Amino acid sequence: MQNIPITGSMKSYPDKITNNNYPKISVIVPVYNSELFIQRCLNSILEQTFTEFEVILVNDNSPDDCPGICEKYAHNDSRIKVIHNTVNQGSSLSRRIGLNNASGTYIQFIDSDDWIEKNMLERLYITALSDNCDIVWHDFFNFDGKYREQNIKALEKIAILKKLFDSESRISSAIWNKFVKREVLLQVKFPKAMLWEDLVLTIQLVVKAKKINYLSEAYYHHIYNTNSISQNKERKIKGLQEIIENLIFTINYCHEYLGPDFDKLEPELSACVNSFKYEGMFIKEIRNSNILSELYPDSSKELFNKKWKISLLKKIFFYAYINNIPGFFLLIEVLTKLKVCKSLN
Repeated sequence: MQNIPITGSMKSYPDKITNNNYPKISVIVPVYNSELFIQRCLNSILEQTFTEFEVILVNDNSPDDCPGICEKYAHNDSRIKVIHNTVNQGSSLSRRIGLNNASGTYIQFIDSDDWIEKNMLERLYITALSDNCDIVWHDFFNFDGKYREQNIKALEKIAILKKLFDSESRISSAIWNKFVKREVLLQVKFPKAMLWEDLVLTIQLVVKAKKINYLSEAYYHHIYNTNSISQNKERKIKGLQEIIENLIFTINYCHEYLGPDFDKLEPELSACVNSFKYEGMFIKEIRNSNILSELYPDSSKELFNKKWKISLLKKIFFYAYINNIPGFFLLIEVLTKLKVCKSLN
């Protein structure tokens, strides 16, 4: 496989960037149910030291006061464009709608709950220009205020893909900490399923990028919004189905790209898949479907290794006990659905 050229952050840049009459950056913000945060988000964008940008707000049929807030900001600043979805599309398709209406050379996605420091766009743009790269992958501050270092410098593509599947890795699949050339983003598929959609996008971007530049600095503040769709407990079943759907797409995409090198994604890939098989076993609607057995069948042979066997069996029988189901029959049902009976031998 080809190595991916990755460079460090640029140490010097101009104090001022001359303004031209066209945007060099398109900032795309999908907006949904974030009226408590959206003004801070927009203010942080408009206060940027870099001014050659446009802001595309995609109101995803938000039920709160976000549509009105967006229109007020657009009325006061000509750089802001508002697009109103007539039905809820989800963050992924809303981002794609924003991208279809963008004209900047580079794209920065920002969640409407989050905010950025005033020199972020300037640093990202200058870093991108320093080596004509397709992506600037940058650090960020997590919702708990902790600095999240990404540290992908000098990693090969396969190494980055492995870390994206690794739940213990600090490398984030979030799309909002990637500053990307619009022409590259236009080549990727934006999934309809809303959960783990960032992994789908980031995997494709890593594959398609000719050059990634790593900026070991953080200007993005990610906020944990308990009102967002992804935190709604009532969507647990649908959410897990969406995650599995996006995982299936991502696995197939990696298999097509890597070919004979696909097995180099192990053991991280199987561990990632099995964490969702493990959870899906205890949701009747998912267990009774074929989705678990269709989700990367090769991972099932690792489902009952030493790390998983005891804890999984305990959970199966505990689940059977509280739901008044014979534990043995539940175990056989689970194994049959997953087609891993031989794994017990």
